[in-house]
Amino acid sequence: MARLCNSGAFATTHKAIADLTKFSDFEIAEVEQLLDAVKDNDQVGWIKYDPDVSEFYRTIISEYKLRLTSKHRKFAAELFLEGGDDEKE
Repeated sequence: MARLCNSGAFATTHKAIADLTKFSDFEIAEVEQLLDAVKDNDQVGWIKYDPDVSEFYRTIISEYKLRLTSKHRKFAAELFLEGGDDEKE
């Protein structure tokens, strides 16, 4: 997870996502860190709608959304559940 949060290259982001998709059980704090990576790390944020990145985030959000803080739940909904590809920056 740290590799994704600290990613300095798109290739590193894609590799980190590929590695993270092998896991299915995250602590809620980890999910919130993963969401923070989208807004705090440009390398993640800029490619958030790439198919692999978007699918990973949509999957974890749908599984954990009810346990997220309201701030993270709102961010997740705006970013991946309600906006999606239609609201690319």
